[in-house]
Amino acid sequence: MSSESESDGDTEGAELCGQSESLTRRLRNILRDYSDGLAIPKELIQNADDAGATEVTLIYDSRANLQWRETVMGRRMAGCQGPCLWAHNDAQFTDDDFKNLLSLGGATKEAQAAKVGKFGLGFNAVYNLTDVPAVLSGCQLQLLDPHGETRGRGFLEEIYRKYRKCDTGLRLNFSKEAGRRMLAKYPHQFAPYTGVMGCGPDLGAEPYPGTLIRLPLRTQEQAGESQICQRAYSEQEMRDLLDKTAQQARHLLLFTQSVSSFRLLHLRDGLDGSLQTDTLLKVSRSLIKCFRPLPGTSESADLRSQTRVLAAAAEYLAGDNGGAVDGSFAGQLKLHIDVQINETEAKRVGIDTNVAITASDNWLVSVALGSGESLKMSRQREGLSLPVASVAVRLSAGGIAIEPVNRGVAFCFLPLPIESPLLFHVNAAFAVTSSRRYLEEATMDEAEGRWHPGRWNAALLREAACTALVSALERLTAENITGAPSIWPLLEANNGVWHPLIEGFYRTVFTESDRAPSIFYTSVGWRPLARVVFLDESALGATALGFEAANVVHRLSRSLVPAGSGLAEGLASSVQAAAVRLNLLGHRLWSGEDFVANFLEQLNSLWDSSDDERHLCSEFLKFLLKNLSREDIAPQDPTVWLMSEGIRSMLKSSHFLPDQSNRLCRVSDLLNPDCAAAALYFPTDSVFPRTDFKEDYSLRPVLISLGLQSQIPFDHVLERANTVSALSRGNRLEDALKRARSLMKYLDLNQSEYQDRLRELASVEFLPAKRKPDDCSLHWRSDDYPVTQLFAPEVLFQSKHETLGSLCQLVLDSCVLSNANYSAREALNKSIGVQKEVPREMAWEQLRRATQTFSIDSRPVCLDVYEHFSKLLIKNPKLADEIKLEFEGLGSPAIVYSDTGYLKPHQVSLSLKDRECPPYLYRLPSDLRGGYFSHEKCLPFLKAIGVLEKFDCTTYCRVLEEIHENKSGSALTDSERKSCIELLTRLSELSELPEPSEIFAPDHEGFLVRCSHLCFGSVKWLSKVDKLRFAHKDLAYGVCEKLRIPDQRVQTLKKHHVPLPFGQKEELTTRLKGILQGYPLGIEIFKELVQNADDAGATRLHFINDRRNLGTEKVLSDEWKALQGPALVVVNDTTFNDEDIEGIQKLGVGSKGSQPWKTGQYGIGFNCVYHVTDVPMFLSDNRVLCVMDPHCRHMPHANTESPGGMYKDKGLDEVRDDFRDVLMDSKSAMRPRPAPLSLDCLSELWKRRACLRFSRLQNL
Repeated sequence: MSSESESDGDTEGAELCGQSESLTRRLRNILRDYSDGLAIPKELIQNADDAGATEVTLIYDSRANLQWRETVMGRRMAGCQGPCLWAHNDAQFTDDDFKNLLSLGGATKEAQAAKVGKFGLGFNAVYNLTDVPAVLSGCQLQLLDPHGETRGRGFLEEIYRKYRKCDTGLRLNFSKEAGRRMLAKYPHQFAPYTGVMGCGPDLGAEPYPGTLIRLPLRTQEQAGESQICQRAYSEQEMRDLLDKTAQQARHLLLFTQSVSSFRLLHLRDGLDGSLQTDTLLKVSRSLIKCFRPLPGTSESADLRSQTRVLAAAAEYLAGDNGGAVDGSFAGQLKLHIDVQINETEAKRVGIDTNVAITASDNWLVSVALGSGESLKMSRQREGLSLPVASVAVRLSAGGIAIEPVNRGVAFCFLPLPIESPLLFHVNAAFAVTSSRRYLEEATMDEAEGRWHPGRWNAALLREAACTALVSALERLTAENITGAPSIWPLLEANNGVWHPLIEGFYRTVFTESDRAPSIFYTSVGWRPLARVVFLDESALGATALGFEAANVVHRLSRSLVPAGSGLAEGLASSVQAAAVRLNLLGHRLWSGEDFVANFLEQLNSLWDSSDDERHLCSEFLKFLLKNLSREDIAPQDPTVWLMSEGIRSMLKSSHFLPDQSNRLCRVSDLLNPDCAAAALYFPTDSVFPRTDFKEDYSLRPVLISLGLQSQIPFDHVLERANTVSALSRGNRLEDALKRARSLMKYLDLNQSEYQDRLRELASVEFLPAKRKPDDCSLHWRSDDYPVTQLFAPEVLFQSKHETLGSLCQLVLDSCVLSNANYSAREALNKSIGVQKEVPREMAWEQLRRATQTFSIDSRPVCLDVYEHFSKLLIKNPKLADEIKLEFEGLGSPAIVYSDTGYLKPHQVSLSLKDRECPPYLYRLPSDLRGGYFSHEKCLPFLKAIGVLEKFDCTTYCRVLEEIHENKSGSALTDSERKSCIELLTRLSELSELPEPSEIFAPDHEGFLVRCSHLCFGSVKWLSKVDKLRFAHKDLAYGVCEKLRIPDQRVQTLKKHHVPLPFGQKEELTTRLKGILQGYPLGIEIFKELVQNADDAGATRLHFINDRRNLGTEKVLSDEWKALQGPALVVVNDTTFNDEDIEGIQKLGVGSKGSQPWKTGQYGIGFNCVYHVTDVPMFLSDNRVLCVMDPHCRHMPHANTESPGGMYKDKGLDEVRDDFRDVLMDSKSAMRPRPAPLSLDCLSELWKRRACLRFSRLQNL
């Protein structure tokens, strides 16, 4: 502190004083230890609590106060006039408190044992949100300005300049003149106080009766310049702080020493400009009952006297006992904490009202003072508080039961951000880490001889906290408050810092000393350890036995414990397990065998005592027997004790099993109810165990092992089998079936012993045949017999063959095998004569009957028969021919099941790519490809009977031919015609197609005819079409083309076409290429043509270069159009005879070979024309037109065998009439353009001439 008077002597009552050490860096470091979001409100409450205040109020002042920023104590102070946080309590600062405020280390409280906080240190948490805190109490106002240590940075810089020095704060005393002058000089500076918690317009009018702290919220501008904390505290940050405070409200006053009321308020400008104060939250603490007052107080003392535990402890230690602790320092209170929230206003400031903040909790608070090590530390080490600890257990609203908290919280009189594994809260003056998020825990420093704060925490928990907990539990039991065992702490490996409390608790309560607390709840009330029997939870608890069995054991144990003692109840199994690990129970812990021994010893008396006890005994006996029969139990299994020989030996020698008359018997005195023979007798016979033991099949094995009789002679088996049919005939079918099932089970269990005589049962009628389901539409073989009829095994087939034989044979009803071992059923059936194999004849008959009626019930029958035959074929593929013959012998019926009916095999394709064409062609139905059935399972059978891999041209042609045959010359119906067209369309999509003569297609009148007899297209200029048969108009031209149906022109030409074959078998084009190599292109062509004319005897020869493009409409084919362009025309006055035409075809042999007077070789020499054309043609005598087309492209009907064609005589005349563009120049083209010949000569030449025309296309 520093003080210097002004020269004019007017500074009395106003002095510069503040924290004198360098502050900003120190404060910045301190704030790191107060990062908890609740540090500010908790420290303000703690300081008020230490000051003895009973009420604390936090006020969020959101006013901007822009009107009060002129007359303030400095330029930067104007920024502190806006929103702030007010903290008020009803205790007044003393001069020492003001001095302590200026000390950063908090050492001023260290000597005050009744105080928890460190004023200088804890108060500095407020610097999280402000740079200039102010404290008003009494007549004094203290403003703190840590930045004032550096000239020019302080908020009170104008005041510092007046005193000519730097400082870190200012204290005003309003009882002095200088203080009052400050009020007058800076009215705006103090204006925000008016109306806040009783402050008037004049702060100096009278001393303020409490303490009011103002914390201006750090603005963004101030944060940028702050050397303490650069976090601005905006409205949102303030909302978060208020929300966190509200969420923790129910815990804030649980362990405070003085404060019993806490409020959150909101201060704002009202709509009319007035000051508006809204209550957000109110927490109040009240005393319900004082069970045990603190030393120096009475039960009638007020709440504050009962909660000031540190002051009471200090007085106790300073009292007449000289500081010794004998356990008499304790206190127990029942408190009520009420939290009320104003939801409307709370939402306004951002408090999350969806979280349950409003609460009304009752608490049992127990206080104790540590002794020994903790007390020694407190006295010897400076800075440690008194070793006082408290626990708080939450109670129900009525205070009659415990409501454990989900997670306990550590308190240092106010809640710390530290959770515990406990179900109650623990309070003490703990040593915490610098972050205040963890309790200090002892480290290796202790082993090295150095003291560690963790030792203090361990001692507090082991002594004071443990004593407080035990005392609380004793109070709970004394007040009959239920649920005390539920909050016992669990001793686990990860208890960490809480381990000293938990282990100390166990060693305190699990003792047989006279002072042992009676806090064990038992079947006869609360008892100390010496009067308690524990059941070994690892062997008899719910985890080991299951909930129901453990409950039975527990109830029986209540009757078995010695008189005066009780059975421990309600204690967590993990608590007991911890006591076992610490070896604290000794002989008071009953193991599994201990319990069974006591149970069997007292069983007779329990059995006769009451129906309830008898029921419990029966339930435990069943449980015991069931577990004795377990074979898969592991050595580490908690119930392994049930398998001990000691248990088994006790049971063999004891009368414990009740018979039908409810009398307890040895096991060996009764008949095994697990054998089939037992089921052949009436259940009331006393040779059996009691009904519930008899019908519980899980008990049978262990009862047999304990001596239960289980054998009868085979003669008795035969006699019992004959009674089955008698029962059925006597209208006792259910009893008969039950007896049959039991008999089959018995035979199953004893097959090896009776193997030699089992065949004697083959002719005994004691087995039922399988009956069809009520909704089945098929006729079963068993339908021919009455329901009560039973059958001998030798006439039955095994039940697995139901779908292979039920329609034509009797099938065993598998219900009689329901109790027999599944894996042994087939062998048993075979031994007694039930038929196993299914003959092929039977399977065919089953399939035949199934396909007589189309029904969904036929589906599984068909599928299983398919699969059956497929398995035979897989086993022996050579059977395929036999099965095909057998199928054909049945008439090749439709037996392939589909959703629409039965199909013939050749109608079905296995390929998914094939498309259906109903009602003629189908894919294998999709539902046969997976799930219940996959077609791969029946693939061999399907192939054997003719199901197709895929539809091919043969398939489509066959179907069309069948339709043709079925129609017998009649026209197709519309649906038939559509199907045929669909089939033809599918056929046209195939890569390989048959000859048109093999395909049937509908003509224009709807009759099926061969495609080779049809034509398609519409050539209007053709005159004689009445005799043509056209394909139906619905058959697309593209399909007609792919099926090679002739077009209209081709079919017209067909009747006039004469084939023009070539003798050579090699490919014609290849042969012609070879010939042309010997006849180079040039004058040789004309020489050969002259030579040929000369050899023919021509006297005149004309070569005409015809450059015209002739008409292309009425030609032989579309390809012919390319021949109607420019051409070389050769005319002579002779005609071709048949030998000449034949010579050209023979490619070199020709007609001249036998005529030595002829020079050339027509076959070879003529072929030189292929240099200039691909299609040479000639017209001779106006009666023969020959066209040679080696490529078979242009001439209709040309093919490799006849690569050309000829039209003669009358046929040529008809061709000339319809195809005029082909021959329209036959006269004019031969007429020379200028010519020296006379018209008579040309006319005569025209009558008898050979005319060749070579259209230039491309070279071969």
